[in-house]
Amino acid sequence: MKKIFSRYSHWLLFVLVGTSLLTGYSTAESFREDKIAMVFGMTGFTAIAYLTLFLEGKKRQEAREK
Repeated sequence: MKKIFSRYSHWLLFVLVGTSLLTGYSTAESFREDKIAMVFGMTGFTAIAYLTLFLEGKKRQEAREK
């Protein structure tokens, strides 16, 4: 279980942050605070997407070298 979690933890985080962002977007109203929260959410989602792609690329490169 630990091996599976360590392998797919970044994907789990990506899905959780994406779901949170979509939920927040669907319930958001036109208040300034909602817009600020959406900007921070999109920034976090972009960072997690970059982290996920970077880690997957690194793991695939290591697999090719073996």
